[in-house]
Amino acid sequence: MDPLALPIFQGYRVAATIQIQIKLETNNQNKADEIKEKMPILTDAFIRDLHSFIPRLLKEKERVDVLIIKQRLQMVSDRVLGRDVVSNVLVQSIIDQAR
Repeated sequence: MDPLALPIFQGYRVAATIQIQIKLETNNQNKADEIKEKMPILTDAFIRDLHSFIPRLLKEKERVDVLIIKQRLQMVSDRVLGRDVVSNVLVQSIIDQAR
């Protein structure tokens, strides 16, 4: 899956861009095919959710927490595809590019 790139706004300007590289795991080929087929919808849901979630997270924490992002993306996957389609969301890297 391509990295998720999220602009973080402060006022009317982009204050930072956060890039998240993830990998989705499942336990059978039928579910893998379903994920692949619905990847554009899932990617859109990830970006929409994180676009509003990350600024709220950064108000409470100094840095983006990998475990919290993992749990959040699992929740979005379950909501979009149904429970147990994505068995695990692996957050491979998070890059915070402040401007």
